Amino acid sequence: MKKYTIELTEEQYHLISLCVEVVHRVSVGQVEELDQIVPKKIEHEMLVKLKEQTFPELPFNASYKWCGGYRGSDSDKDNKAFSHFQAATYAIYREMLHFNAIQESHDSVYQSPTLRCDGVAIPKISIKEALLNALTWEDMRDIHHITQQVINDDDCVFGKTKQEVFAEVLKRYNEIRKK
Repeated sequence: MKKYTIELTEEQYHLISLCVEVVHRVSVGQVEELDQIVPKKIEHEMLVKLKEQTFPELPFNASYKWCGGYRGSDSDKDNKAFSHFQAATYAIYREMLHFNAIQESHDSVYQSPTLRCDGVAIPKISIKEALLNALTWEDMRDIHHITQQVINDDDCVFGKTKQEVFAEVLKRYNEIRKK
């Protein structure tokens, strides 16, 4: 399978995650929730009517599963391509929001790992910092000390991936640089 790398600004990154989330939520019938994620305020009643017309098979406040198919039924095998689309769009936007939650250390549902669905890859996300080209020996010493502190802090390491630990080191380092 081919893999692609895209370099984005922070604004572009957030815009793409929002767009993919909107597409996913519409595909699973969560039209009435768009007023909570789209920056422009949309009348909730209008979204409820749109959902009724677009997804007449879904009762109020119901949706398809995040990985395809209707909740409570096994009919998701009826349309494998659409189910795959639902699962793939979920994996993209959810992992982007998960990455943000980890980077910004904000407490939300996105702190938990992205759910996995058979046949759908979870994107790998990282930040390319221009900072690495301009590190001094003092910076490297500070990063080394911070890394030792983080490694010795069980709350920062236990159950975390290498990327999450490194993100914590970078976060602490950036906090020191701001002072």
